[in-house]
Parts: sequence; structure tokens; C-alpha cells
Amino acid sequence: EYRDVETAAHCVQLEACGHDVCSTCLQRHCSLFIQEHQKLPMTCPSCDKEMKRDEIHNALYLKEGEDNEKLWIKYQRRMEMLQDPSLVPCTKCQALVSSKQD
Repeated sequence: EYRDVETAAHCVQLEACGHDVCSTCLQRHCSLFIQEHQKLPMTCPSCDKEMKRDEIHNALYLKEGEDNEKLWIKYQRRMEMLQDPSLVPCTKCQALVSSKQD
């Protein structure tokens, strides 16, 4: 008998809104959000409540793979640029540099 029921171990309850999301959907949501350069902050897939930084990190690392690390770094850089608009990515290596002129 087929049952489409996720166990509690495969379900994540988001802190800000209380929505329950299966771990596969949450990982996919976070990955696509970052890859598609959607506007920050990252929100719950079901509503507009902001997800916590550790929830995003944990969701990205639900599946093993080196792409997870790249996505997490990309997300962190985007958050830093959001907090400090003078930061821009280097056109050669993508490291964040300040565009402020002293």
C-alpha cells in the first residue's frame, strides 16, 4: 500500500510561522531561491515569513554534495551585500570588496 506520509524525521517546522515542510521540498526551495537570485530575505515556501539563517543552512545540507557549500557561501555573500550596500563581488574571483572610496 502506497502512503504519501512523511515521518517527523523528514519534516521541518519553521520557527517564524510554524508551517511544516517536508525536508525534500525545503531543500529544493532553499536551493532554487539562491540559484534564481530571488529577493532576500528568504521566506517560508508557504507564506511570507522570513526563515531563520540556521533553518536555511540546515535545509541546504539535508542532501550531501559540494553544491550545498557553494549555495551557502552564495547566500551568505548576498546577505552581506544586503546589509552593506557598499560591498560588491570582485569581477574576477567573486570575493566581496568595498566600493567605498576613502
